[in-house]
Amino acid sequence: MNLSDIPEDFAHWSPEAEGGVIGGLLVGGAEAFDLVADLLSPGDFHGTLQAAAYTAVQALVLSGHAVDLVSVYEELQRTNDSVDIQRLHEFTHLVVGLRVLRQHAQLVADRAAIKKNEQRLAAERSDLESQLETISVRENALKQKELQAKAAVDKAQADAEKLIADVREEVARERANLAE
Repeated sequence: MNLSDIPEDFAHWSPEAEGGVIGGLLVGGAEAFDLVADLLSPGDFHGTLQAAAYTAVQALVLSGHAVDLVSVYEELQRTNDSVDIQRLHEFTHLVVGLRVLRQHAQLVADRAAIKKNEQRLAAERSDLESQLETISVRENALKQKELQAKAAVDKAQADAEKLIADVREEVARERANLAE
């Protein structure tokens, strides 16, 4: 296994379980596939090679072909997934037995479900953060409008007070003129 095969979300990945499932499929063929087909899909595998190998096994089973190391290798070659047969063979060393295969498959499926839930939660969090940002922008815009409105009210009040003062002054002049 190369470091480049390890996904960023390693916490939700069990390379041993995935390898055990692929190894079990390579050793157990269509019978092994029948044990796990209801639990897994290619998207449940985090390892690129494991997902490609599962897809190849699935295609072989669905087309009625034999499933073994060589046929899976050939199917991967046919679909342009370049892979060293030795890398596939390494998975067969992880096989404990077909009885454990379903448990490994369940572990892979459970880890995939956890990852999908975390992705959904991350997307929801991102949406909420975006909504919060929108609310914050709107709140700031409303504060700006409130400040502008207050400034307009203050200016109108100052203008009104000046007008009242001017009118009073004019009235006072008129009274003074009349008194003379």
